[in-house]
Amino acid sequence: MPPKMKNMLSASIPYLDVIQEIAGAAGGPAGGAAKALVGLLKILEKAGDNVGGFEDLVADASTLVVVLNDWRNDSPGHHLYEAAQNLEDAIDAIKQTAGEKLSHSILIRLTNVKLDSDTIARLKERLTLAVQVYEVASGLKLNQGLEMLDKRSKWNHASSILAHHKKSNVTFDNNGPDNLIECQDGTRVDMLDKLIDWVTSRRRRLGWMTGPAGAGKTAISRTLCKKLRAMQIEPLSFFLFKASGRNSLAPLIPAFISQLVTLFPSIRLEIADIFDKDSDICGKSFATQFEVLFIPILQRISSTSSVDSPPILFVIDGLDEGEDTGNDVNIILQLIIHHLPNLQKQVKFLISSRQERKIQEHFDANCHMVHHVVVPSSMHDIRIILRHGLDKIHRRRQDLPPTWPTNEDFEQLVEHSSGYPIHAKVVLEYMSTGGIPPAAALRDVLLWASRGSEDPMMGGLESLFYGILSAAQAKNHLVCEVLELVVIYTECHFAWPSSIMISMVADILSSSNRYRISQLDQRQRLDLIMPALHNLRSLVSFDTLKPPSYGSLYDDDKDDQSDDGERDTTKKRFSSPNVILGDDPLTLQNLTGGSKRMTLQFYHKSLSDFLLSKGVSKELFVDIQAALKKTILRCIRLLKDPEYLTNRLVSFVHLFVQRVIDACYPAYGCPRIVHPYLEHQNETYYMHSL
Repeated sequence: MPPKMKNMLSASIPYLDVIQEIAGAAGGPAGGAAKALVGLLKILEKAGDNVGGFEDLVADASTLVVVLNDWRNDSPGHHLYEAAQNLEDAIDAIKQTAGEKLSHSILIRLTNVKLDSDTIARLKERLTLAVQVYEVASGLKLNQGLEMLDKRSKWNHASSILAHHKKSNVTFDNNGPDNLIECQDGTRVDMLDKLIDWVTSRRRRLGWMTGPAGAGKTAISRTLCKKLRAMQIEPLSFFLFKASGRNSLAPLIPAFISQLVTLFPSIRLEIADIFDKDSDICGKSFATQFEVLFIPILQRISSTSSVDSPPILFVIDGLDEGEDTGNDVNIILQLIIHHLPNLQKQVKFLISSRQERKIQEHFDANCHMVHHVVVPSSMHDIRIILRHGLDKIHRRRQDLPPTWPTNEDFEQLVEHSSGYPIHAKVVLEYMSTGGIPPAAALRDVLLWASRGSEDPMMGGLESLFYGILSAAQAKNHLVCEVLELVVIYTECHFAWPSSIMISMVADILSSSNRYRISQLDQRQRLDLIMPALHNLRSLVSFDTLKPPSYGSLYDDDKDDQSDDGERDTTKKRFSSPNVILGDDPLTLQNLTGGSKRMTLQFYHKSLSDFLLSKGVSKELFVDIQAALKKTILRCIRLLKDPEYLTNRLVSFVHLFVQRVIDACYPAYGCPRIVHPYLEHQNETYYMHSL
């Protein structure tokens, strides 16, 4: 081979072994072309599914054909002509094989990989390339590939809508503070066994579990779900928990659909088609969501199920804690009762709630299809809970005598609990965190119980709440003020933050008549409420504020910056939570060595019920109308303070007072008010903040 041609070939294609085989084709057209074809296909095989390698190979081989044709024109010879012709045939074979491999790899990715919109767009581009460059339309199954891409694109759209409407912390295995609520080992054994037997049977498919507040319904529901999962029966759950702000029923259907997709991936295409026809389906009425989305998907799953298929159990826990906007609870129960008989026998619903009249009417009217389970009191279970908790306290405290508590005191604790876990758990919390020695705390509990037994309005739990709060209020006058704010914030039903921030409590209470906010820095404001929080530790929980599970709280704008790149703190804007909260807020954890913002909420809804019931809470009664009015005036006083307008919590306080005025205040029979300051500030405040 002449040096000039060899140099041109070396520059044209990087595969030297093939260059030698093509060069050898000059001595024998048929054999040389065959060697060239074998060599090129070997390269193709080495390239595997690397699409870039295919493209480079085709381009380099095409360049080589041009070089051979040029040489043939300069030096006529039949052998070079045949080599070039056979090499073109080899390139066609390469295109066909490369295109088929490309098509196969794309189709595999479509079925095995979670694709976002950008990836789908790139795969469409590659399919088009396979046709245009490799000329293999017939072998690519192009229509099938593009159809699958379109379906995946529709599913991505539907998935994003579901993610926006569902809540991430509604399932039984959520990471919220209530995730620790479950049955202690050795308790509720018989009841759990009976529930599992019902789930796995073909008996009545609508279960209703009832019991008073604190009976342990949520603990039983969560433990049941965990046991079923261990049995390879995956429950679909929706847990309402008012104390954590999870009291909206709006995400119910999106949450169930999202869980169904995890269990039955094949239904994605049907869901995608539904959302393609109506992308606003999750924002429509429950009846529409049931009939257009939920029931068709369940029927699709049922149609592919066999008689031996495991049950499909939907668990709705705490239905009575749901915000009943527009009669939602009644509508949901009506829809479940109406549609359940038309679904396969594997589908079951278990609903837990207190025995409220509006709920009970539905189950009583359809008792023929209801499996009613009443959570019983159990002194046996209380003994296990108390013994386990007292043993832990005893191990931590070396100053307690070996015989503490005495058998008599222990039996009194069991008796006063009335057989329900909430009483025992509050007692144990008070002994652990009440701020006094456990022995003294035990004496207090027994004293309050004896006094409560003399009052016909008081039960064991109510007398315990009354005793703890009365003692706390005697130690610090702000205890009831803190409780009022927690009750009001809970009634406002904020999606995020679902519980009130401690620093916001401190700011609002610091704006009372005796203080001016500008006279106190944030540490001093927190110092005002620290003693009250310390005395409430047995009844409230503290949690680290987490960002919302989707998107930003408000507009996802960037911070204002000055010309030198520094953050401009003279302007405040509604933006993402991290902007509002800042990087170094002073919080309760700052005082104990931490650095994250903390929130405050009741351990159990029964405490809120106690505070709002004048007959049992007496002087601790939260007069909601008076408390709302007082809170509104305090927030307005806070917002009118020029010093506070640069505080990072100002937007939260403003939203809080607006929510109180717009929703919570009228809900309790108060007239709709428009405070002159807020009416004036609607424009000036937002201009300043945004």
